[in-house]
Amino acid sequence: MSAPNCHNQTVFIGDNLPIMRGLNSGCADLICADPPFNKKKRFIHNFGKSKQAKQKPGFDDYWTMDEVRKEEHELLNDCYPNLYHLCLSARNLHSPEMQAYLVMMAVRMIECHRLLKETGSMYLHCDPTANAYLRLMLDGIFGQNNFRNEIIWCYPPGGKPPKHGFHRKHDTILYYSKGGNPKFNHQFRHFTASQIKKFSKVDKDGRRYKEYRGRSRSYLDEMKGSPVPTWWTDIPSLGQTISKEASGWATQKPLALYSRMVLASSNPGDVVLDPFCGCATTLVAAENAGRKWIGIDREPEAAKQVVQQLNKLNEGSQDWLRRVIIREDLPARSDLGDIPHYRTHFSDLYTKQNGICKLCLEQYDSHVMEVDHKVASSKGGRDNKENLQLLCTRCNKVKGNLSMPEAIAKAKELGIRKED
Repeated sequence: MSAPNCHNQTVFIGDNLPIMRGLNSGCADLICADPPFNKKKRFIHNFGKSKQAKQKPGFDDYWTMDEVRKEEHELLNDCYPNLYHLCLSARNLHSPEMQAYLVMMAVRMIECHRLLKETGSMYLHCDPTANAYLRLMLDGIFGQNNFRNEIIWCYPPGGKPPKHGFHRKHDTILYYSKGGNPKFNHQFRHFTASQIKKFSKVDKDGRRYKEYRGRSRSYLDEMKGSPVPTWWTDIPSLGQTISKEASGWATQKPLALYSRMVLASSNPGDVVLDPFCGCATTLVAAENAGRKWIGIDREPEAAKQVVQQLNKLNEGSQDWLRRVIIREDLPARSDLGDIPHYRTHFSDLYTKQNGICKLCLEQYDSHVMEVDHKVASSKGGRDNKENLQLLCTRCNKVKGNLSMPEAIAKAKELGIRKED
């Protein structure tokens, strides 16, 4: 466990994977993530009523094995083979696009697990598009014993139902803990009218209560309410209400939803991280609850949304507004101490690989082998041994700045590597 290596109330703009790689291990008490769902569509933000305002850039929730995903795919295959096989199974059972989406999510969920304290928790928001695959993935990363709840967020039907099937009106929130003793504060809902009626008796002081077979009493004014179960039907979506919360962000979720997670699994002063912070719902919830927070999003527009939403929805003092930090650089970990120069790992790597080049798969003497970074430092890679491999001199030149999948394809074209 270590202190965060960035200031409170910092929003990083950029790909969250290298940014998370640059944060200290065990720096977060809670992670709330509302990532893309793999909906195979483009979402357009609507930040105003004019035609010009409506043409704001959005984001594509459609995943293919592009350049970045290929590099992540290779890292997953090499270091986390069980998760890699899950992604391959999803390709065979569903589609190549699902495989690409899961590879993207897996490498980021691995980082989320590293960033949590042992008493920390994570809430992952998803829907039926991929929730079954994500559940298996998180079992593999967090451990099935640390699965706490599958929360069903229900909202009333609206719009036209599908021709075949029932009207889908719920999302899934997967709640996992890092260890066996997570922080948790039970949450309560207001009693319904029918529940209040059960407190039918009134004592001499005018206090309502109910008796249990005449032996004990429960007073209404001492009850916190009804414990929140795993189906949440009391929080409407923003599309069902007229709310000052609505910012026009395409996939915005209600503040009450994320406030419940923040209050349940963190305490005042704790650090809350949202690696897909979007329009700042988690960050506002954390600020209102007296928590510290860090946000990450790849869209530059998110930085404006964070400040606007905090300014509009913050319930307390607004002195914080002067302290919000927007960063586009990568943080540098301060919890690793002095990392040995990567070439000092040469001997161990040579033994581990049995002298076999990772690209051409041929065996060489040590003097023609060179150390190569799997993930470049420009993408958050470090000199840690798990991020290193050996290539022969020829293959290291062939690879250059390419990702390993691209380098493998090139090596096959050049006849350096045989077809698998």
